[in-house]
Amino acid sequence: MQFSGIIPEIPYIRVDNFIKLTDQVHYGFVSHAHFDHLSGLANSIGNLQIYCTEITKKLICSLEKSKYNKNLDKLRPCPMNKTLTLGQGKIRVTFIPIYHCLGSAMILFETHDKNRGTACLDAIYLDTTFAYRTQNIDIMDRYIGIRKLINMIRKYPKGTTFRLLNTTFGFEEVWIRLADAFGVQSFTFGEEMKRRFRYVHHPKDHSQLYVNPVDTLDSLLVECEGNTSCLDTRYQFFIGKEFDQCMVSISASIDLTKFEFDNMYGEKRMEEFISVEKRTNTKYTFYSCDFNYNTGNSTTRVSKAYIQNKETGLFLPLDLRFIFSRHSSCRECLTFISLFKQHVCELYPIVSDVRTWMRGFTMKRYFSFACLCQNFRYDNEMISKYGQSPINNKEKIEIVNYWDYSLLKNEDKRHELEFMGQFSGYKRTQFSEKFAISRLNVLSGCDRAVVTRNRKNAIEDLSNAINRGISRNTPLSPSDSNSTDSQSSKSSGQLKGAMVAKNIEIDEKLKSENSISFHVTCSFNSSATASDASSSTSASYAKYSWWTKFEVDVKPTNSQNRYNCDFIECNENSQKKKRRKLRARNITKIRERISHLI
Repeated sequence: MQFSGIIPEIPYIRVDNFIKLTDQVHYGFVSHAHFDHLSGLANSIGNLQIYCTEITKKLICSLEKSKYNKNLDKLRPCPMNKTLTLGQGKIRVTFIPIYHCLGSAMILFETHDKNRGTACLDAIYLDTTFAYRTQNIDIMDRYIGIRKLINMIRKYPKGTTFRLLNTTFGFEEVWIRLADAFGVQSFTFGEEMKRRFRYVHHPKDHSQLYVNPVDTLDSLLVECEGNTSCLDTRYQFFIGKEFDQCMVSISASIDLTKFEFDNMYGEKRMEEFISVEKRTNTKYTFYSCDFNYNTGNSTTRVSKAYIQNKETGLFLPLDLRFIFSRHSSCRECLTFISLFKQHVCELYPIVSDVRTWMRGFTMKRYFSFACLCQNFRYDNEMISKYGQSPINNKEKIEIVNYWDYSLLKNEDKRHELEFMGQFSGYKRTQFSEKFAISRLNVLSGCDRAVVTRNRKNAIEDLSNAINRGISRNTPLSPSDSNSTDSQSSKSSGQLKGAMVAKNIEIDEKLKSENSISFHVTCSFNSSATASDASSSTSASYAKYSWWTKFEVDVKPTNSQNRYNCDFIECNENSQKKKRRKLRARNITKIRERISHLI
């Protein structure tokens, strides 16, 4: 059942569905650029103005021969985390970033007739895609899924070509991590992808390019400019509908169990096959192999195509899968709603149908623990259409784990932050809780930070910067770095209010997929200008904003003169603006609660 877009609490707006518009509708809103949220946008919508994020509009514009062209001029781009007032104060709207796809947002509506100081939401309209599955499953963390994919790719022979079949908005995160592992030069993008890159390049609101709380598409855009070509690399990756001659196809799955994944899409050895037939096409040689697939209840003979790595003897599937979901699982949705316990009246599902209803998906059963209302509008609508759900509302909600995470290798375990179920990313080494919180503070908007150009040269960059600061006993200036940024060249050579480290000892270095982190012992020299640089005091942070790419948050620990540093990818031009916008979220108690989620 598709969401109607109607919100009875605010009858004069329509969200993500513009079919059968009435004169009563004054404002339209689009949460993101997926087709199922653009229903009716190709129709005549009169003079209706539709509000969305900047990147959402750009993505809609990027669609080839877009059927939405006639209404593009009615799309009004809005920044994230900034409240928009419409209808002379009649309604206040805030787009809050989420990580479903580029530019995606949840939308907070506040009407003039409500007390601005209240901490209670009238209703939450929740993405309940998880309900379509026959079971409520714990979905593998996407970082683990991508890491397992990278490890699997490395088992293939040199020269293997891969085609990534998933090109829907939201899979950019997979490309970023593969590019980081195998090099941007190994990627070739089709014309549709290049057009998408050109449209989303250089947005006014940089925060809309984040594909998760850590990674931004900026790094990929800057390096490839949408025109990458395969050079002499070990593997080649193709993204686009033009490439149908690749050896191996890569696609995402969600519902596979560990047994299904390992047996149907894992590597095999010769002795596991019943028969092996060598075949050759115009591009490469592969093997058609038969093997017995035992499900426990029955045994089935399965035939699949493989490519062999001559060095290891492994047979590797031409149909490669990885676990990746762009929607929240049942457990994640329950955790999210629990944050609003006794601070939300009503909850309405965006995704559901008669099948989910018959499987016991009722709002009272799933979400009554957090809502003030116990007579849910959705439940009443479904009862009037299909009768009572056969599952008792008091029956326990079962959540199934297809993967035993305790059996995963240490290198595949996710590093979990104390952060509303959101994760910082793939970590090879477990960090302390204090270190995790330090990292979180960067994303929330730290007051001061160090920025470095390149993760691989982070240690050298930091050491050189500190040494120059020590030798001159003055704040560093942009001219001291190798930056070619035009803003740097205009600097006066002084950094007002800078905190310059006098000495630093790296106690421990921890590498991860998207950051380099340090436990350090250091002290700082505080000075506002070069003239009073001799005044030294202890400080807990530093900022050199002329470098790009990676930001370092420096936070004190309980030990004297001991600090934690964490390098985080960022964009220097957006940091000040981003921090200001993040602070602006704390307007009401509800906004504070929501702001914690990003």
